Amino acid sequence: MNSIIQYIPFWLLLFAFTGCKEKDVDALSGEETVTVTLNISASSNESRADRGYPDVDAYEGIRTLRVFVTDEAMTKIYYNEKTDVVENPDGITSSIVKHQITIPGIPVGNVTFYVIANEESLGVTYTTEEIRNNLENRKLEYIDDETPKHFPKKGSEIKELGLPMSGKKTFNITKDNKIVQMEVERAVTKLSLTVENATSGTIQLNNVAFGSFFGDRFYIFPEVNLDVPEEASYTSVAYDNVGLEVGPNETSPSLSLYLYPTYAWKAGQPTSPYTLSLVTGNYTYQAQAFAPGVNSFRRNTQVNIHARITTTVGMLINYAVQSWDSYTIDVPDFN
Repeated sequence: MNSIIQYIPFWLLLFAFTGCKEKDVDALSGEETVTVTLNISASSNESRADRGYPDVDAYEGIRTLRVFVTDEAMTKIYYNEKTDVVENPDGITSSIVKHQITIPGIPVGNVTFYVIANEESLGVTYTTEEIRNNLENRKLEYIDDETPKHFPKKGSEIKELGLPMSGKKTFNITKDNKIVQMEVERAVTKLSLTVENATSGTIQLNNVAFGSFFGDRFYIFPEVNLDVPEEASYTSVAYDNVGLEVGPNETSPSLSLYLYPTYAWKAGQPTSPYTLSLVTGNYTYQAQAFAPGVNSFRRNTQVNIHARITTTVGMLINYAVQSWDSYTIDVPDFN
């Protein structure tokens, strides 16, 4: 009888150990937790599942990924880590199909996953404290109060740190549903300017100036189409000494510029701020609206602006908003 009693604690201990192995429990909250596999892909505003990369221009790829996970109310942060992405020798990610991250300790139930790519391009390290300090109605607000500001940036200026990208999604995590798929999209807008010379002589493009539509803030994660705070302020941007020659009946290469999503033309304003002016060696072409009737440009879209210079009419502007799909690799620069 004594020998049987002696071995009862051993069997109880073995039973308890086996029971704990069937499910993980957070020691502080008592919540059942699992390890989640998060697959992250990048896309344009159209599906890129079959494309194998998030961008087409040089230097627009992913360098780092920040992932944090919260409850639906965004009151608890269960996980927050940054991962460096493997780069090729030129510092540009290539053939990006999917990034996979293993995340332990995620509670069973509805949780929200947030991804920020290239946070360094915004000059921010999104620690848990930084996230909490910049929450506004459960939205993560970014305010660029630096001088000079992080954006707008020219094509060559994104070489080191890339472009900010983001995505968020809520999942119902269970013991049987522990693999989640997410997409991120670029958090900026891209302007692509071409200048056509419809005259018989060579044009020297000296200055390019845009109107007051370059904002100082936006919400990192899109919840509606724009996600531009009402308090955003806007300034104009000009580039002097561009030094680009365009031959007769030729069109310049695309000049690329990246900016925060913008909602600059508000109700009650008499004229559009979305304007372009050019200075060549011989003429100054005054500011013209290039997007009549448009009040905003959302993130992850490309705004193509084509300025045609003629001897009879002067400057004619056409524009189009399209998915970010330019295949130009060598992008010239505003000086």
